[in-house]
Amino acid sequence: MELAWIYTASGVLINNLVLLVWKPWLGSYAGEKGKNLARQEDLERILTEVKAVTATQKEIESKISGEAWHAQWIMTERRNSYVSALVAFRTYIQRIDDHLDNGKIASDNRELAVAEINAASDELIKSIAISELFGGASFRLEMENAIRFAGDAARAPGGLKGLKDKVREIEDRLLAIARTDLKIDDAKAS
Repeated sequence: MELAWIYTASGVLINNLVLLVWKPWLGSYAGEKGKNLARQEDLERILTEVKAVTATQKEIESKISGEAWHAQWIMTERRNSYVSALVAFRTYIQRIDDHLDNGKIASDNRELAVAEINAASDELIKSIAISELFGGASFRLEMENAIRFAGDAARAPGGLKGLKDKVREIEDRLLAIARTDLKIDDAKAS
């Protein structure tokens, strides 16, 4: 029995020595382990928040970029429609001036004259429809007035001859409407 008492005493002594040596190390190890675990949890939370903010930022950037692209596309199409309508108007006026006098075909080749006037008229109508889609109502109304003027002038004695100033005045009004709608400053445009 005496050996049991020695075994117990030596076990308690060894246990106390081990605890005495390991306790400071285990305490600091556990403390550092706890701090690292807390840092890792904080870091994961921060990363989650940063990812959410980044995703939201990318969505906003994408939306703004898409809206800016769409606005730029509309403005480009509007400009192209105005240019097309003005060119078609000038072509139409030129064909009328070339082929009509007093409302009648004055050209030697009647079929060619009719074909050219009809083609110019079709192009003018198409370009007006496109400018209605992208442009303003004031441009459309001015184009209608311009076409009416051209038709009236074509039926008048002498056709468009002598009315070049009036045609230029109509073109200037159309250009002014287009510049205003496109927000083009005359000083910057020239």
